[in-house]
Order: sequence, then C-alpha cells, then structure tokens
Amino acid sequence: MSAGTGTRRAGLALAFAVAAATFALYSMDSHFPGYYHVNEPDKGIQILEDERNFLHPLLMLTATDAAGLVLGAPQSMQEAIEQGRVVSALAAAAGVAALSLIGWSAGGWLGALAVALFAGSSFVLYESAHYMKEDAVFTLGIGLFLLALVAFARRPSAGRVLALGAACGVAISAKYVGGVFVPLALVVVLLARERRGPGPAPDAPRAPWRRRLAWAGLLAAALAVAGAAINYRALVEYDRFARGFSTEWKHGVAGKLPDVDVAPSSVPHLRYRRNLKQVTPLILLLGLAGAAQALRRRGPRPELGLVAAFTGWNLLVLSFSPLHSETYFLPVELGLRTLAGLMVPQVGRLAYLAARPRLRAAATGAALLLPLAAALPPLLARVEAFRHDYRVELMRWMRESLPAEAVIAQDGKARIPTPDDWRFQGAAMHGPQRVLFSRHLSSEWGSVAALQAKGVTHVIVAADDVRRYSRARGRSSAQRSFYEELAQDGTLLWKSPVREDWDTVLNPELYLYSLPAAAPAS
Repeated sequence: MSAGTGTRRAGLALAFAVAAATFALYSMDSHFPGYYHVNEPDKGIQILEDERNFLHPLLMLTATDAAGLVLGAPQSMQEAIEQGRVVSALAAAAGVAALSLIGWSAGGWLGALAVALFAGSSFVLYESAHYMKEDAVFTLGIGLFLLALVAFARRPSAGRVLALGAACGVAISAKYVGGVFVPLALVVVLLARERRGPGPAPDAPRAPWRRRLAWAGLLAAALAVAGAAINYRALVEYDRFARGFSTEWKHGVAGKLPDVDVAPSSVPHLRYRRNLKQVTPLILLLGLAGAAQALRRRGPRPELGLVAAFTGWNLLVLSFSPLHSETYFLPVELGLRTLAGLMVPQVGRLAYLAARPRLRAAATGAALLLPLAAALPPLLARVEAFRHDYRVELMRWMRESLPAEAVIAQDGKARIPTPDDWRFQGAAMHGPQRVLFSRHLSSEWGSVAALQAKGVTHVIVAADDVRRYSRARGRSSAQRSFYEELAQDGTLLWKSPVREDWDTVLNPELYLYSLPAAAPAS
C-alpha cells in the first residue's frame, strides 16, 4: 500500500469518526413534540400524505422517505417528523465530516479536528440539526461542494469535475439558494491549471481552453443529472413546482411576506455583519486571519483561497436580500469556521518555532488546546439548553393553578396544544382549560378589549413578538399598542426561566398574563 493511499484512508477514517460523533451529538434530545416548530408539521404531513408543496427542493423529504424504508413507515405526524430529524442530524454530521476532510488536506489530523470542532460547534447548525428543516441538509451540500471544489482545484480531472457538478446538484436540491454556488464552481473550472504531479502547482499554466470548456460541460451535465434524480417529482408535478418556487422567490429575493413589513426595494446591505456574533471572537479572529492570508497572490495550497472566496461570495449575495436570518448566514458562518480551522496548524507551527527549545512542547500543546477552548463552551451551553422544555412546565402550571373554566388565548409561538388546529393532531391536551390558537394574536384580535368581549381570561405571548413589534413602524403600530396595553392592564403570572442564548423554538420566552374582568355593558 502506498503512502498516499494510507494517508487517504487515515483521513477518511478520521472523517468517519467525526461524522459518527457529530451525529450522536446532533441526535440527542430530539424527541420533543413536532408542533413546537412552525414548519415541521407541514413537512410531516407531506411525508404522511406523500404530497409536496415545493416551497423547498426535495432532498430532505426524499431522504426522509428513504429513512422510512429503514426505520419503518411513520404512522403519525410525530413519527414522520422524528424521522426527518434523523435525516437532518445525519446530513449535518456528514457535512461537518466533509469540511474536516478539507482540514485534513491542508493541515493533517490537527487541521481536520480543528475544522470539525469549529464547524460542528456552530449553535445555528446544532439547533438546525434538531429539526426537520432544510438548513441542516443544506450543510451537507455546503460540505460536499467545498470538498469537491478543493479536490478539483488541487488536481483537475473529468472525474473530479463530475463530482463537483453532483455536489452543486445536492446543494441546490437542499435549498434553492444553493444555486449561487454554481457561478463559483464555473469560475474555478474555467480558470483551472494543469496538474502534472500529485501535489498542487500554483504556477502551472492554464489547462487548454478546449479541455476547460469540456469540463464546464461535464459540470453542467452532472448538476442536471443529480438535480433531476433528487427532484424528479418537480418534473412530474411541474405546475405545483412552479407555484412553490415562485413563492420562495418572492420570499427570498423580493422580500414579500404576508406578515413582515419589508419593502422589496429596501435592502440593508450591511445588516448581516451583525451575524458575525454567531462566531466566537477567537474563531472569528482566526477566520479573518485565514481570509487575509488567502489574499496573498501565491499560496502553497488552494484550500484557504477557495474557502475564503466561497465565504465572501455568499456574504455578497446575502447582502442583496431584504430578509434576515441566522440560518441564511450559515454558509458564511461555516466558511469562516473552516478558515479558522485551517489556521490552527499554522498557529501550532508558529508556537513551536517561536518558543525556546525547552518550552516548545508546552507551546505546541497550548496551540493544540485552541480548538477546544474556542469551540466547547458555547456548544455545551446549547447542549444544556436542549435538555429543558419549559412548555411542559407551563402546561403543568396552567393545569394546577388556573381555574378549569379559564379561557386562554395564545400567540402562535406559544404552541400550547388545542383540538381546534390541525398542527396538534395526536398531541395530549394540557388540561381542562380552553386554549385558543392564534397565528398572530395581536393581528387577529386587535385589542385586549376584544379578547375580554369573547370571554378570554388569560393570554400567553412570546417575548420575540413583543420585542419585534416594539421596534416596528407603519401598520405594526396597532400590534405594538396591543402588547403595551397587555403589559399595562394584565397581571403577569408566569414567565419562562430561559437564558438569553437558548433556542427560542424549543424554549421561547413566554409570558402568561391574566386579564382584568371585562367591564359590564352599559
């Protein structure tokens, strides 16, 4: 067995271990009710009824169908959702493992472990992997795309360009926004250089233009085949696909949402800079250092330059969207975290060379602890957060402390089960009190007086909505007035004891108010 073969096998073995450990982490504490998330019930119904609304590409749903063949066909919406969560955890773990192989390529085992720790400890990814959502599956597309891009740039070949095209197809099949990866792949293919040996050669001449055009054709062909294989139902049900895609296009590009005031022409280009707080300071510093080093005209390896280009390109595209979300920022965040991991071996070498001979072992050991010190504390905080479910405590408190004849109105984020809404099918009701479901309490009821007139005695609201409408303008002034009136006239009886950095889907910050008795009609 050659040394190169042994090295590749060692890298693959380490990546497999990373995937197994990350999957175990992401699949813990993932059996909470599916109706907690606003989108999961809809996806569970699509699996149970074998229908698609095409608001997203089909990789996650197709993979969940495949999981049902292994785990058994789901018999309820909760079972379907939990199988989808298994797919999310597997996809996210595989994506982190793919990124770790880039670290192995550039910095051996230390680079691989550093990238795995930095990427896998993203709290956005950790949370996404616990839900039946496309974001975790998109991580698989990100990891495969970057790995294939690096592999092709290091040694271009027809086989590797086919893998790159297939990776593009996987990314697009996870989320439509994966289409922005294609221009970057095409640029790398059209600028490809010759590779006459096993290693990279930055000064090698460009490959003949005919060959580069042929590679571009293979890229497009592999993308089309992979995309069609995963999304074949979009071809069969084209009209429904066109409607779903149109809705998502207006959502992501024009910013036209039914419940958010965002003018299509209003694009705050610098808003996503705030999301840099998702990356801990040490990882951010290392990531920016990696991006700065990538700007050097000549580098010994292509990994830094390609990951930096991917990160910058996705940040540029995001800056033109009027919408804002932590999960939308995930490609940029994973790019920064991968850059940071690629810098750790260099930090280790610098520490070794800078230290006195007697202190080199200690200096190198300190550098080896860098990934653990940067990644583990925020990750452990998220792990702790998923071990609590304060909705259960709220429902227990309501059952034991409120009169049986109480009528409780709730905001959509509270998601206390009620028999009046399809999202809660199969859920155990909390107690004898009557609970009303509202998607947006302030919009649907308008005022506290309207609630009182219908016999409502208690209200549950989410702090996210209160803060959101307190900053809103225009038509949201009525919603702001509703929450101000509620805080002034109502009596706060219960509040979620959550931490500020906890996941707000599993544990939203909820407030339970009692309303004053309605004044008698004159």
